[in-house]
Amino acid sequence: MVAGTKEKIMVIEVGDEQHLVGITPNHISHLSKLETHLKSKQSPPGSGGGADQFKQKLVQAMAGKMNPAVKQENKHD
Repeated sequence: MVAGTKEKIMVIEVGDEQHLVGITPNHISHLSKLETHLKSKQSPPGSGGGADQFKQKLVQAMAGKMNPAVKQENKHD
């Protein structure tokens, strides 16, 4: 997912865990550990299944960063 002209938000898999990271030309930031794995190949192309899951996880992660009152279950920053 492109967040700007040079910024990206990506899901990376490390072992059996998935993590949401923000990437700029000069920095990589860990945004959140995904508790529920996103399924990348299970949805037919264009169906929005994976994109909808990603959008939901991104909104949850960003809500916790922007509003400290929002409870995050697993905070590893």
